[in-house]
Amino acid sequence: MRFGAIFKRGGNLLKLGFAARKLSNSTTENQRDWAQHYLVEILGQSRGLPAKIGQFMSMDTADQALRETLNNSLEPLPFDEVLELISKAYGKPWDTVFKRLDKSCKTASLGQVHFGKLMDGTEVAVKLQYPEIATAVEAEMNIMGWLPKLGPVAKWGFKMDGYRDVFWHNFSDELDYRVEAGHQEYYRQKIPPLERIVVPEVFSDFTQPTILVQKKEEGFGLDKAETMMPEQKKAMGRLLLQHYIHMLFRHGFVHADPQPENFAFRQYKKDYFVLIIYDYGSVLKVSDEVRLTLLRIILALRDRENLDPLTCLAALGFDPEKLKDLRPTLPALMSILFKPFLVNNRFIMDFPLR
Repeated sequence: MRFGAIFKRGGNLLKLGFAARKLSNSTTENQRDWAQHYLVEILGQSRGLPAKIGQFMSMDTADQALRETLNNSLEPLPFDEVLELISKAYGKPWDTVFKRLDKSCKTASLGQVHFGKLMDGTEVAVKLQYPEIATAVEAEMNIMGWLPKLGPVAKWGFKMDGYRDVFWHNFSDELDYRVEAGHQEYYRQKIPPLERIVVPEVFSDFTQPTILVQKKEEGFGLDKAETMMPEQKKAMGRLLLQHYIHMLFRHGFVHADPQPENFAFRQYKKDYFVLIIYDYGSVLKVSDEVRLTLLRIILALRDRENLDPLTCLAALGFDPEKLKDLRPTLPALMSILFKPFLVNNRFIMDFPLR
């Protein structure tokens, strides 16, 4: 790890700390709005892990302008550099692989996507990883490793090592597009029982560690979906829910990057839609034991059976020793956590925390 990379990413994190302080010290709605947009802009400019945080910050918000701020701050690579990187990755001129490659692109935290056409005429989406992004993310992981020795983290005795290791493991997978291609192909094999879910086909022969080539599958995004009629939104929401339940309980393999940009819909009739799912760099693998435990808890709560909450939560991976003091409140907590599975009508997730 080069010291220069750590120094540069450390400087970015200091800028983020300044922006976060501005946000926490805001005393008016206008100040808070400005500080929030400024923080998201800095997160996007930093790419990598900070940009991922910006995506999560802007995901659960009705402020479309905040998402636009993040997207606009993710500056794309110059097209000449894109062509050079693609040629280098393949070891031959890019135009011997692609018949066409569009200059316009969609930017993300780790790379950008260009539409194009293979030599046989197949329309494709080409995802290219930003150069040196792996080095940048590793530098941030190292900085996280130093945090337990500094400031409030040391005072509180907070253990960062576990979080750092999980972050790095997940990012290591996302930084190798061959791993993502494997995830995507597995999804394509397991999703067919759900006829209205589209997983774009990956072209493995053209996929490299920093380049992923897949069939172009387009639709309209969640922003447009939110403006449609209630019955139409219900139909689209049902597709999303069916997908997650099918992959979780049947296969224990779940798409784990629910950014709005990773989903699109096609409409064929008034209430007939197809869901398209993109970006399989981050997936959640759930063991048989955990899946069966989740199902057992849901069925028991629906049928009002008596189950020991401590035993159930321990089977899900919680530390039973740390739950002992909470034991009297665990039944009520379980009812709250699993409430969406216990009602037979619409469940509103957007409620204030008190």
